[in-house]
Amino acid sequence: MNMKRVGVMTFHQALNYGAVLQAYGLQRFIEEQFEECQVEIIDYRCEKLTADYRPIKLSLNPHRWKRCLASIRNYQITKKMQDNFDEFNSKWLALSEKRYNKNNIKDSNTKYDLFITGSDQVWDPRCAGFDENYFLTFVRDQQKKTSYAASMDKMVIPDNMVEAFKNRLINFYSLSCREQAGAQLVEKLTGRLDVTVNIDPTFLLSKGEWEKVAAAPMFENYLLIYPVGKSMEMVQYAKRIAKDRKLKIVYLDADKGWKDPDITFISGVGPEEYLGLIRHADCIVTNAFHGTAFSIIYHKDFYVYCGSNGKGNERVQNLFKSFEIQNRILSSKNQLVTKTDWDSVDRHIAAERERALKYLKSVIER
Repeated sequence: MNMKRVGVMTFHQALNYGAVLQAYGLQRFIEEQFEECQVEIIDYRCEKLTADYRPIKLSLNPHRWKRCLASIRNYQITKKMQDNFDEFNSKWLALSEKRYNKNNIKDSNTKYDLFITGSDQVWDPRCAGFDENYFLTFVRDQQKKTSYAASMDKMVIPDNMVEAFKNRLINFYSLSCREQAGAQLVEKLTGRLDVTVNIDPTFLLSKGEWEKVAAAPMFENYLLIYPVGKSMEMVQYAKRIAKDRKLKIVYLDADKGWKDPDITFISGVGPEEYLGLIRHADCIVTNAFHGTAFSIIYHKDFYVYCGSNGKGNERVQNLFKSFEIQNRILSSKNQLVTKTDWDSVDRHIAAERERALKYLKSVIER
């Protein structure tokens, strides 16, 4: 039997734990389930992402001076983080031998029998500068163009991008989004009624599979704060929980721009250490999608900050709805209930995993 060569387009180069780990999750799942497949992460270098994650961000724009100064201050942390991510990618990701950019990405047409774009926010108008290559516009054969659990942040496309968004997706062989709202948006804009909703790739692997990746414990008896951005309201929630449970606070932060004597800050660690920090925490407070995802996978006592009114963070809210998880959103109205029916959650995950397998079989085994 001839091997089917599958190329995955995703944000593997980002200095973002969720982006890299979801890439590994999809790669590993396909490897496990489809013996006749050779799957690679296409080592595509997006100009916008490359610029966003430069250790030092120089700019003549006076509105970006603070960002420039912060990047200089955090240079050593960013460099350490980059080294750790490069090491992880080299060890765990099946990267294409050739490195691609916008000028030579068309060369990959002769390399792969199938292209999958996703997961993560590959179709978000802002994340990668609306880079058309994450929409597989370089792929010549429409029958080779598929997505898996592609996502957006706000589930809104600016008016001046609607036509381009529609034209980029309308001729895909198959379309899969991560959120129902994203699927509805794609269906509305393209007129297609065949968009599938599939689970984030991090859920495609079992807790045992992630145990093989996670690093050893770094701390004991701690509450982990894993933020996207900085929210002092979230920190105050975490302090109250930690005090009540007599836990130290560990804050995983890429920006050492502030200090707090009650908090142990940790920066620059790689994806393996990130997984280990979640795995061994006694409690987790986060506002990140993948911080939430791995808290669920590991059956942790965790709480998610969704804004002051508790109604933001649509991607996390969608996750909670899918798994019927309640009382995990930080709000002045919610009591911190620590009981979750993990057996029920695991059944939901198993069902979604089967759904994902069925979808991937439909695009790989045809």
